[in-house]
Amino acid sequence: MEPVTIEELKNVHALRDLPDEHLQWIIDHADCHEYEDGAQIKKTGDEADVMFIILSGMISFYLDQNGRLVFYLHFENDAATGGISGLTPYSRMKKYPGCAFADGSLRCLLLLKKHFTELEHLNPDFIQRLIGYMTERAKTFATTQLQLEKVNALGQLSAGIAHELNNPASAINRISSALIIRLQRKYELTEKLLQHNLDAGHIQTLRKLAEEKYSAVKIKLSAIQRMEKEDEIADWLENAGVTRSHEVSETFVDEGFSIHDFENIRGAESGEAFAQLTQWFENLLSSKRLL
Repeated sequence: MEPVTIEELKNVHALRDLPDEHLQWIIDHADCHEYEDGAQIKKTGDEADVMFIILSGMISFYLDQNGRLVFYLHFENDAATGGISGLTPYSRMKKYPGCAFADGSLRCLLLLKKHFTELEHLNPDFIQRLIGYMTERAKTFATTQLQLEKVNALGQLSAGIAHELNNPASAINRISSALIIRLQRKYELTEKLLQHNLDAGHIQTLRKLAEEKYSAVKIKLSAIQRMEKEDEIADWLENAGVTRSHEVSETFVDEGFSIHDFENIRGAESGEAFAQLTQWFENLLSSKRLL
């Protein structure tokens, strides 16, 4: 195994501006390890007692959720994680909550927890930087956890709907009831739409767009990609003055719409006129889908 050099450490994002003598201290107090692709580095319940300084390759971390490993985060030499993984100074982690694996050929330095106090005296600013990476890591974990909870909730909802759809009569009654509501709403929305004196050509353009989207091949999205797309469209519509933006965004994502489509739809319309046009268009698309 080739010895680690100061120049090699300078390539690590979190260490790149440290003095040479501090980098040499890290080399002297850490052990270099190399792992083959897929090798397990840590497992659930292992003591958290070491910081990994990634020289090359990546570490993939999977959280253990009731015996099921769920991917959470890649650690690599970038601005997000700084090339630092494992335990960091002032972290309260005692045991590993999941498993870590080498992603590709991995080469890293392992600095034991017992050296953290000396490292803090050596370079307090570097410790603060590591705390910053730890904080960002915690935010990422929290965001991922929220997404997983949404996916689990969606899975439970989907299971419930699938159970209902197993009964053809129940499905027909539910869909016909929903269609009646949509048709009644069509009268109300059309009345509001006419108050803005929209050009008939604009409505014809929407009709053609709806037909194109209906016949186009849809790109299959994962649950997380779908939620992100719905949030993106809902935020854009909300900023454009559309109410019930999160509700209508589901329909538009189903039909393959993008922000670019809405910018074209808006055209010369703005404010209340565009908001009413969007509500009317969403109702049209939903009715067509129900039929």
